[in-house]
Amino acid sequence: MTETSRVRLTDDELEEARAFARKMSAFKRTGRTQADTMPWTRNEVCVEQFNAWLETRKEAARNIDVETCEIASQFTYVGYPYGRHEDDDHLVPDEERAVCRDLFVRSPESRGWILVADLPEEKRHALEARMRKGRDARAG
Repeated sequence: MTETSRVRLTDDELEEARAFARKMSAFKRTGRTQADTMPWTRNEVCVEQFNAWLETRKEAARNIDVETCEIASQFTYVGYPYGRHEDDDHLVPDEERAVCRDLFVRSPESRGWILVADLPEEKRHALEARMRKGRDARAG
């Protein structure tokens, strides 16, 4: 028997989830490849395909332009930000992991999201400066 848990979301959390679903739906309709939506679509590919995509993250992190990339905050599994740990041969079962919020970036060339922690240090600092500048502009 499967145990079911219920979580009550605030109106803001519910709207955030709906907005994310609309954004992902619109993105998938653009015709871009499966890899472009990774890791959120990791359950739609086999483990070998996911592992091959995961290997591309380091190069994508080195090459991404942090001044123009898209930035998103996403709930992820603690220790498994891409939905799978590098040393495991399986995807992380959703019901077995604690959740945290991580920051990701992507561009059309990155072929999917990149965990900000995977960016080289100088790119992380440049991204943080960009985000601070954006916050300052909104506050001003």
